[in-house]
Amino acid sequence: EISWGWASLVLILLPILPLFIAFYRLENKPVPKSLKNLLLALRLLFVVGIILLISGPRLVVQGVVPQKSRLAVLIDTSRSMSISEAGKTRIEEVRQVLFNGQMLEKLEQKTGISPSLFSFADQVAPLSRDDISSFSLTPEGNFTNLTRAVSEVTGNLGASNLLGTIILTDGAHNQGDSPGDLLRNIRSPLFFLGVGHSGLTKDLRVSLERPPAMGFLNSMVRVRGEVGSHKIATETVTVEINKNGVHFDSLKVPIPKGGHRGAFSLNIPCDVEGAFTYTASVPKLKDELSIENNETSFLLKVVKDRLKIVVLSGSPEWDLTFLKGVVKSDPNANLSHWIKVIENRWLRSENFSLKPPVENPDFKPDLLEADVLVLSGVAERFLSSCGEIIQKRVESGKLGVLIFPCKEGYSKLGFIKSSLE
Repeated sequence: EISWGWASLVLILLPILPLFIAFYRLENKPVPKSLKNLLLALRLLFVVGIILLISGPRLVVQGVVPQKSRLAVLIDTSRSMSISEAGKTRIEEVRQVLFNGQMLEKLEQKTGISPSLFSFADQVAPLSRDDISSFSLTPEGNFTNLTRAVSEVTGNLGASNLLGTIILTDGAHNQGDSPGDLLRNIRSPLFFLGVGHSGLTKDLRVSLERPPAMGFLNSMVRVRGEVGSHKIATETVTVEINKNGVHFDSLKVPIPKGGHRGAFSLNIPCDVEGAFTYTASVPKLKDELSIENNETSFLLKVVKDRLKIVVLSGSPEWDLTFLKGVVKSDPNANLSHWIKVIENRWLRSENFSLKPPVENPDFKPDLLEADVLVLSGVAERFLSSCGEIIQKRVESGKLGVLIFPCKEGYSKLGFIKSSLE
């Protein structure tokens, strides 16, 4: 169809054309009637062309682009599928449905669609027909995240194109958000083929929600976690917290009546600088489904409130401009910059605030607190008195050194055969 846009308004003005013709007059010269009509036609065409350009007509082509319908089959490969019942594991029951029942072939014959195959546990992975024909699926997943499986498959295949999703699972959802809210909002139909009996399983787990990787000295970090209980009659679960393998704290986490989860939080003081491994664990039960989710760990690095950077420059250098700009943009960085302007005369700036000039400066106080040392064309004689401090702090991992290239080369600055070589 043709869309005229503002043409409807412009075309209303067409009645003024007769008025235009009425007021049109030729010069007082003898003009043949044929030429007069030709000139009039040209002017009328010009006016009509202007109207069309102003109206901006456009051609709109409308139609329907057919999209192929999709069909998804999800197979649970979590550890709970390895439970044996009546001499047969749950994953073997799935195999029997796929092969003996010829489920995939019947689906393809009935719908004319080749199903898209996926396995899921805590992650979702696509499967090929070869994976199914050889049935190389092993139930090794530590968790069952049904919410993630359905949402990712629906998102990848397209909810509008998805004819339906068939899920072969034992229904032991134990990670991620509750699938109830998600499943109610899924527009495509979901078909569950359940295997096993959930009453025969029990499982206890602990997980942490984005544990902190860094803490600042003389402060505290907050750790949040969750305890999950499946088919275990208990009102509380004890969570043991270890620090570098040594008992640090213990928590009694209540499990709401009729629920399966209990949240907990813990404040960890950062009173010592260094790296520490914290482990949260729950008791291991006899005949438990999985003991690998009974424990989780994270590494916490405790650093100073501000990272102290010491820069020693043998002369003013433009190469340090970018570095100083990066440091300035970091609120947790403290910059101490020494620049030699003439022999034995140095300028010092502390956090970009210029200090009075100093003769024969002593770098030891700064180097004892520095986390990063940046050297740019500094002669060895200015660092010889601090050589032992630099060496010990570098070897202990408390000081990092960044060396910028210089015009003269560090061999000419006296570092050859020195303690800092």
